[in-house]
Amino acid sequence: NERLDTAVSDDKVEEYYNMHQDKFVLRRPLVKARFLKISSESPTLGQLKKKMSSEEVNDLFEADSLAYSSALKFEIWQNNWVDIALVASELGMDYTSVLASMRGHWVERTDTTGIVSIAYIPEMITEGHTAPMEHVIPSIKDMIISARKQQLVSTLERDLLNEARENGQFVILK
Repeated sequence: NERLDTAVSDDKVEEYYNMHQDKFVLRRPLVKARFLKISSESPTLGQLKKKMSSEEVNDLFEADSLAYSSALKFEIWQNNWVDIALVASELGMDYTSVLASMRGHWVERTDTTGIVSIAYIPEMITEGHTAPMEHVIPSIKDMIISARKQQLVSTLERDLLNEARENGQFVILK
């Protein structure tokens, strides 16, 4: 651990991403989304839906404030790409059902207790496309560090073998 360099520069991440884009092909879509869970009887439901679909920052702040007092849950994944399976789990669905249920940018589901789960999905990258670099940065850093670790272990093993041979401590039995 003392010898392992765990710092990975942005340049190294970008270089790795550009050289290995085939490793980052999506198996499921990535989305930027907003999610709301609220009672279907709530008087703020219409206003919340309108504000959560807005691109205006003030509207999103108002939606967050309004949701705080009237919604069961309000999530915004607008600055980061997330796996559609995360949004699907919040909706109580699988991701293929979410894709099939989308009407425009909306997916809406009401459960048997009258709770409405709504996802507004303004952006999506479909499966089969390459994930954006910002989404895979943690994975790339892990891959680079793992490769360094493997190289370090191999070097240490080789050095130990060479030292044992030089000191006569390594014997091959026939």
